[in-house]
Amino acid sequence: MSDSTLPEGTHRILIADDNVANRELLEAYLAEIDCEIETSVDGQDTLDKIASFEPDVVLLDVMMPKLSGFEVCKQIKDNPDTSHVMVFVDVSNAFAMP
Repeated sequence: MSDSTLPEGTHRILIADDNVANRELLEAYLAEIDCEIETSVDGQDTLDKIASFEPDVVLLDVMMPKLSGFEVCKQIKDNPDTSHVMVFVDVSNAFAMP
């Protein structure tokens, strides 16, 4: 398996976002595919969930309390146990007012 492909079977996806509406929107989209979904609400919660849930993919909000998404991503990639995890960084807010 290369670093750019997911393993076969059910995928484990962690949605890391402090905005409940954004989390719910992503969960609704992902409900259509064969995957296990877990959510986290801040940077520290995200690191804790990564250790216990062992996701294949993290959908990571940049602006979160406790630890920023950038710091979380750095810790994921610096850790040999989690460096293989795919991280997609989200800098938008799905419900931002124009």
